[in-house]
Amino acid sequence: MLVIVSVTLSVAAADLLMDTVEHRRQAPFYTNLTPAELAKLPVVTSGTITGAYVDEITDLDFHEAGTPWLWAGQRQGSIEFLVKGRWNNIGCHDDRDYPYSSRPAVLFVGDSFIETMQLDVRDTFYDRLRHDRFGERFDVWACGAAGFHASRAARYFDNDPKATEVPAFRRLASLRPTYVMYVVYMGNDLRDEAGSWFEDAEGHGAPCAPRLEPGQSFLWFRLRQVADMYLTPGGADVRCLNNSFWPYVKTRIPAVEEGWRSMFEGLDRLNRTVTRRGGTLLVGMIEPFPVPYGSFAMARAIRANYPGGKALPLDLALPHTRLAAFAASRGIAFVDFSEALRGCGGRDHYYPSDSHFNAVGHRCVAAYIDAHQDTLFP
Repeated sequence: MLVIVSVTLSVAAADLLMDTVEHRRQAPFYTNLTPAELAKLPVVTSGTITGAYVDEITDLDFHEAGTPWLWAGQRQGSIEFLVKGRWNNIGCHDDRDYPYSSRPAVLFVGDSFIETMQLDVRDTFYDRLRHDRFGERFDVWACGAAGFHASRAARYFDNDPKATEVPAFRRLASLRPTYVMYVVYMGNDLRDEAGSWFEDAEGHGAPCAPRLEPGQSFLWFRLRQVADMYLTPGGADVRCLNNSFWPYVKTRIPAVEEGWRSMFEGLDRLNRTVTRRGGTLLVGMIEPFPVPYGSFAMARAIRANYPGGKALPLDLALPHTRLAAFAASRGIAFVDFSEALRGCGGRDHYYPSDSHFNAVGHRCVAAYIDAHQDTLFP
């Protein structure tokens, strides 16, 4: 018993030390604004900020064609990124309108990971591809929006009158790319496909313990968090787990199953439309942080943030296996973006709080696609 306690305390102490060091070595926030532009904004680079403050400096006409935007994110009381950009002629984040030449094109479609409002367009994977051998063969287009999923994308490609959330995206139906890659963001895509099912699943049963939030003392917050991580039994209630992790739970969850069913239906519809227009569909998969980094990293994140679900049995290979099998059954090429991250090495591909790919993550994805282009885009 003493050995177990000693080992637990040692692991907890190491965890606390590692997180404290990571917290202290945070890089300055990412921005593509000039010093003169920053000087015009009430930008707080340290101290405590609030969501209301972030809203104050955000200037966004949601996917309004031809308009500029300014977007911010925060991390533990300070700015994580502050980015300016432009919506192009069809409401996508790019400094080029589509089409911009008569060459064959590859179009990447997906949710906020493809929208990439966390980065200057020059740091995105799709713009990087334009400057590699990939860009010598193809024009590269990308279009994404928060809350996008395969069924919604299919409606826009079909110019379905029910597709009304982003009017500018209706112009996707007029494009004729040679290849279309729909990029699934695992977890969120399933939730957005089956929103009411997820709401019902989360709305029943006793409430979970409230998540600990950082206070003025980061060290005290971490001590309390580590106690929850290692010194309490935790629970096995799926509702106490972030729903983006639900697809990795071994137990069958009806909401997740409905999400898969709806997504496969949407991908089939999208495949029919793209094929009918002479193109080829591919399917990619992005996984939520920290899934690409393995079981230990995943367990640590769940213990730290969702102790009520830390006893749930997980299988990190489940979504890959299921989506790859679907793609293979339809003759569709499948790309797992987690393989790109692991190939680069390190664990610094996501923004810590925003949890989207940062510039390092986009660089890894671009290098992976460029290296495998002859197989994926023959």
